[in-house]
Amino acid sequence: MLKKQKRPARFEFKPFSKQQRRLIHWWRPAVKVSQNDFVIADGAIRSGKTIAMIIGFLTWSQEMFSGQSFILAGKTMGALKKNVVRPMLQILEAWGWPYEYIRSGTDARLEISSNTYYLYGANTEASQDALQGLTAAGAYADEAALFPQNFIDQMIGRCSVPGAKIWMNCNPGNPHNYIKEEFLDKAAEKRVYHLHFMMDDNWTLPTSVKERYKRTWPVGSVFYKRFILGLWVAADGLIYQQFADHVQDYLITEDWLQDHKIIYATIGVDFGGTKSAHSFTLTGFTKGFRQVVVLDEYYCKQRLNPKQLQEAFVDFVRRAQARWKVPEAYCDSAEQTLISGL
Repeated sequence: MLKKQKRPARFEFKPFSKQQRRLIHWWRPAVKVSQNDFVIADGAIRSGKTIAMIIGFLTWSQEMFSGQSFILAGKTMGALKKNVVRPMLQILEAWGWPYEYIRSGTDARLEISSNTYYLYGANTEASQDALQGLTAAGAYADEAALFPQNFIDQMIGRCSVPGAKIWMNCNPGNPHNYIKEEFLDKAAEKRVYHLHFMMDDNWTLPTSVKERYKRTWPVGSVFYKRFILGLWVAADGLIYQQFADHVQDYLITEDWLQDHKIIYATIGVDFGGTKSAHSFTLTGFTKGFRQVVVLDEYYCKQRLNPKQLQEAFVDFVRRAQARWKVPEAYCDSAEQTLISGL
């Protein structure tokens, strides 16, 4: 016997910020920026991007098209259903729009009026295969910066119906990300409407929560710049500014080792490439794994042949085992030939 699906709760609408209203209405023919083919909303976490984009995408697709197919994509199918489909259904309930949600099988989809919205996960390079053959009038990509590049390219290629538009949102990551370099940095060339969101653009987020987020990550750290300021910054260099400014507070001294017995240690190996260095790290653990500390390290930016790398590794292991219990080493799994040599 088929179990009746539980209807989702109705979405409770609250006043939208100016930035959210821009995202909701940018596509309307009377709006100057409607000539763009893409809209990308990026910025801080909890800044109201997703809800505004869902509302904008729904109204655009329903008012501008009839009998067409659309793409709804997330990093995984689970993430898509949780972050996009669930609030989308709540919004549809609030509006009183009839819909049918086919949630399982290889053809998961939403049917709203005469339009069909197909659901896709984009967690691997092979995910793009599911898009092939589809003719779509538009696409919604949630957290698009996490997608494989070939999925984004395939998704764009599927949107061949006249008037089609691509809607993408994301939290910033590395500045060399495909979304950043190929779309945001080429916005004029590719007709991208870029909307940058901050926490203050989400009027439903309490001030106390905003302040808690700002306290969570140190000012100047890569996470503060990405999550709070919504900036595309690389995760290298001074990730934790407070560590760089107070190195002495984090040094492991002989006195510290006398007071904290190391019961176990392990070696981590990271093989360098054309621009990165080779490194070995000896990590120690105190009783009960209460503290995890770096006991020794090897770092070399010079190009080494396999024999030189092996000799450096042997010297490092001998030095480590002369003082600590070091039963194993973990290596970068991508370099199986070098691992065999070690």
